[in-house]
Amino acid sequence: MWAHNYTSDQDNPFREPPFLRILYLSYSDNLPHWGYVYHKHEQVYEFVFIMEGNGTLNASNNAFPLQAGDICVVPPGILHYYSSLNPDTMKYYALQISGSETGDKNFSGFL
Repeated sequence: MWAHNYTSDQDNPFREPPFLRILYLSYSDNLPHWGYVYHKHEQVYEFVFIMEGNGTLNASNNAFPLQAGDICVVPPGILHYYSSLNPDTMKYYALQISGSETGDKNFSGFL
């Protein structure tokens, strides 16, 4: 594991407020037939990388199948939840990031 903190103007390659801010990072090891409740993140992008198992991303009244190796991105304001499929568990990393006031428009153009 490594980390770098941009603490000075010389270290910051963007020379503006940070382009992206990491708000949350987690690892989940969910039981079979498990799921969150519907929720959304205001002004936050959520990236999920499926490590093992199978499941579903339920978003905007659609169900998207997930399996090991998949990466999904949920933009800000989208009502969604994840669930694992029976009899599988679903192990995944979740990363939530936010664009800065100046960088968010540029970041959303990449997606």
